[in-house]
Amino acid sequence: MSHIPRFIDENRVIAVLKWPQVIEAVEEGIRAASSKPEPAPPASNCGSKNPYAIQPARIFTQAGFNSCNYLLAMPGFLGDWELEPTDRKKRCSNQQDSKLSTLICKCVTNFPINESCPCPLPHVMAHILFYNVRSGCLECIIEANTLTVWRTAAASAVATRYLYYRRFGKSENRVINLAIIGSGVEGHVHALAMLETFCLNTLYLWDEDIEKAKCLAKRLCPDAPNVDIKIGQSVQTTVSDADVICMCTDSCEPLLTADMITKPSVHINAAGMYGQIGRDVYEKAAIYTDSRAHAQEIKNLPGPIVAEVGEVIKEMEYPPIEGITIFQCMGMAAEDAPVAHIVYNAYR
Repeated sequence: MSHIPRFIDENRVIAVLKWPQVIEAVEEGIRAASSKPEPAPPASNCGSKNPYAIQPARIFTQAGFNSCNYLLAMPGFLGDWELEPTDRKKRCSNQQDSKLSTLICKCVTNFPINESCPCPLPHVMAHILFYNVRSGCLECIIEANTLTVWRTAAASAVATRYLYYRRFGKSENRVINLAIIGSGVEGHVHALAMLETFCLNTLYLWDEDIEKAKCLAKRLCPDAPNVDIKIGQSVQTTVSDADVICMCTDSCEPLLTADMITKPSVHINAAGMYGQIGRDVYEKAAIYTDSRAHAQEIKNLPGPIVAEVGEVIKEMEYPPIEGITIFQCMGMAAEDAPVAHIVYNAYR
């Protein structure tokens, strides 16, 4: 008898995603991506764990002669990870059952013409194929546009935790000013993730379309009752007082330049297009990423990669207090897999 995989649409995905769980899951994936598989420790040693990831290079397939149309495939395996690694007592009492393994392949299509069709479709569409790790059977297909935006914002939150907050110690109660450049879906979700995770004094928003930024400010008000939300008239005025900057645009031209950054300690999450940050910023900054292998896709990156964020988490070698750090988010299967597992668990 053939097995029919379940289909989980975007509405169901949205219904089950919660920030604390998603951020912790993505942190597990980031740690795993910087780890190698090792034999499991003895069962009595409940204080040790070693999540690891196996993820080959991403596969780009051009769809015909139009180079703008392509399929991107991101297969990956995440092993020996924990869905909620915060309850140590529960973990120690049932360590065997708390370990998870996840096998997925994320497929992303890019067809820009979709948005001009009589019945418009997103020009980027993502789906995750979620497999049974014991049999290889396809368990479900998950619509993953929303999931992708959430895991990207969660990765930025993890990077902010370890590349900015850990400079000043372990406390995440430090109050910061946050600037978000780009008020689209990515900017909106980044704002929600940061509001959920950190203490904000002021949230600065900027978009090329100022009405779009004003609309986002209104949407965020219920989630930020004690945060002063301001609309920037330019990128420079938006970021000048920011401790953390999230770049969430699809601009291929530099929007952020080094002269705009005035504070001595600044962290930048590069979540959108690579070209949106000026070369002079990269030359002054310490550059980190989630995956060195995937970062090779960026041609002529102006500066060496200091470390993967997963290495920073494991080795606890945090940046100095003063300086600029950039998290160049590449996106990887190891980040998608644990979030897909959350969705699968909710509906299996």
